[in-house]
Amino acid sequence: MSLNTRRTIAYWFMLILGIGLLMLQFSKYYTNTLELKIEELIVSLVAIVMTVNPLFIIDSLRKFFNSKYGKNDES
Repeated sequence: MSLNTRRTIAYWFMLILGIGLLMLQFSKYYTNTLELKIEELIVSLVAIVMTVNPLFIIDSLRKFFNSKYGKNDES
């Protein structure tokens, strides 16, 4: 499986996961069970990031591990 195919699969998986999380938050809001807690804010922010830029989390983790272990692979 090529790198391009894996990135495409990861893009769509993260996008669908982000939309699913947003739908969960909207349903909690609609049924008045959404509590005003920091955890709910974090879930909402992660869902928004995953919807707007699905590969942001994956790219950030890759950059972190590359800097931590000294690899300069930017592919």
